[in-house]
Amino acid sequence: MAKQKFYNGSSWEVIGSDAAKVDIVDSEELIEATEVEGALAEIADGLLRHRLEEATYNFEQFDKDATTGMYFRFEEYRTDTTLFRKTVLSNADVNGYPQTEVQTRYDTDGTTALSTKTYTLDFDADGLLVSRDEVV
Repeated sequence: MAKQKFYNGSSWEVIGSDAAKVDIVDSEELIEATEVEGALAEIADGLLRHRLEEATYNFEQFDKDATTGMYFRFEEYRTDTTLFRKTVLSNADVNGYPQTEVQTRYDTDGTTALSTKTYTLDFDADGLLVSRDEVV
């Protein structure tokens, strides 16, 4: 297929729609790249890192409530024993069920917090979680 070209003042450039030539605008600033090819590479890299981190951890439970039998703190560790994520449940209701969850994700050093998310929790009378809503 013939390609269109234009003269940029010093050389001829191909006009095209390949990923390296298509600009993007990310109004929410989730991606640093300004063209499709870079954005796809960023997304693929992030997805790969996320899958590796999620797949390689050990899980520990702490602070078991005597009434409900629920654990109120969870820690996930990478295979190199650095902390990956810590989840803390708190603010128990009259039945002993937590109403708040705070989840902190850590960088590969295991000490630097990358993100923290807070959720409100709602349990039914049988202790089954019926809703988990992120606090924004």
